[in-house]
Amino acid sequence: MAGNCCGQGCASPATSVRYRRILWVALAINLAMFALEIGAGVRAGSVSLLSDSLDSSAMPPTTA
Repeated sequence: MAGNCCGQGCASPATSVRYRRILWVALAINLAMFALEIGAGVRAGSVSLLSDSLDSSAMPPTTA
């Protein structure tokens, strides 16, 4: 992988400001969906929605 730098210095995509901004937007959308699914699941008494919301809450730690 280091062979692809062409002597220009390799910057990790994780250090890019744009990359970090996109990651924060994705995490905010995920949080909003989590809250929406929890609310809808409680209101409708749907175990499936509650289960899916808990499943999606496990995604952000693996994304970041």
